[in-house]
Amino acid sequence: MSHQKIAFIILLAFSIVFIPLAGVSTFFHIQTVAKQDKNKKHEFFFEGKLYFYDQENLLGTYTCENIDYCNYAVKRVVSNYPLLEPESSLDKFDLIENRYALLMDSTMAELNKAEILLYDVQNKVNIDSYLEIKEYKDHLYFAKNKESKWGLLEIKDSVTVKIPFVYDYMGSCDQEDEIAVLKDNSWYLIDQNNQKLSSEWTSAIVNYNDSAVLIQVTDGYQLLSYEGVNILSATYPYLRFCKPYLAVVDTNHLFYLYDLENRKEISGHYTINNIEDLRFETINNRMFIYNGQDLLETIAIS
Repeated sequence: MSHQKIAFIILLAFSIVFIPLAGVSTFFHIQTVAKQDKNKKHEFFFEGKLYFYDQENLLGTYTCENIDYCNYAVKRVVSNYPLLEPESSLDKFDLIENRYALLMDSTMAELNKAEILLYDVQNKVNIDSYLEIKEYKDHLYFAKNKESKWGLLEIKDSVTVKIPFVYDYMGSCDQEDEIAVLKDNSWYLIDQNNQKLSSEWTSAIVNYNDSAVLIQVTDGYQLLSYEGVNILSATYPYLRFCKPYLAVVDTNHLFYLYDLENRKEISGHYTINNIEDLRFETINNRMFIYNGQDLLETIAIS
């Protein structure tokens, strides 16, 4: 057989096998691209799905069960306790590490009590659902499970339970390193490794810093050391941390600032009829103290 005939047969065989395969491959490629480009405007909610993008790159989708509200979860804080936490807002959680989304998928009628879904965008998997989630700090989140117990999650390149779900309540003031917890009717402080830092109190924790705790008792507030010693040896109608000092209103309705570090009063005494009128502003290491619109005093912060 001549070389020309052999070459012709090989060319014919190549055309019969590979050209159709190339056509099929091109068809599926076009179909895939068309499918990816279906949401051309990169809308977050589109045709019953949530689309997650990193700029132009589609990371994944979530198929909604409800059309009333299918979106990132709202940063709500639901609490009947006096612990001074960040207030609820209408702000929504953002995508975490381009992988995890905290979502609500609910009817409007059930939205206030809707569970929060922890969704893995990359693997299209619901990892778990929670009754509440509160942003803490440094990829850490307080979470309340479906048994109404609180724990601490770390959400980074994976999801880790840092503190087990054993607490009746859990929260933090001003993103302090210490965490206030309630368990079996007792309040106390723990660290991020679940190590106990303070004594226990049946009265609720209101606020704290790295050395003292404010608790609410029947007739007012007390300032206690971590060991439980009443630092001011009394109960006051009003006590609030006003960094770096303590705001005090005594039983005679007299207000003053107290220096915790040096254990002394550092302001004048002022009669306060409505505690809610007290206001503090700090500018350039000076604290401005107001009673309503009236400036009471300016204190240099040392």
